[in-house]
Amino acid sequence: MPPHRYRYQPHVLAALEHHGLRPRPRDDPRDVYELLKSIYTFEVRGLRARHKEKERLLGPQPVDDLRRELLRLKARYPVLHVPPRHWAVADPGPL
Repeated sequence: MPPHRYRYQPHVLAALEHHGLRPRPRDDPRDVYELLKSIYTFEVRGLRARHKEKERLLGPQPVDDLRRELLRLKARYPVLHVPPRHWAVADPGPL
């Protein structure tokens, strides 16, 4: 079976570009989705670690501050709410 080519939706390409990702036509949308999800998870862990470190140094911190930061971060990744099967269409054209 020949490798697939994909035509990514323009709004998906723009969202991915915002995070420094530029998928090629041969890049499976599911793989790109998993990569973006990994980047998001890395950032979430960083936020939580900074919150814990702040608590260690300054004592208990309002949980609302962390929640607000997590919501801001989530808003920077709206394309993760779109299933990767909707990111692109298979392109039957020549490789």
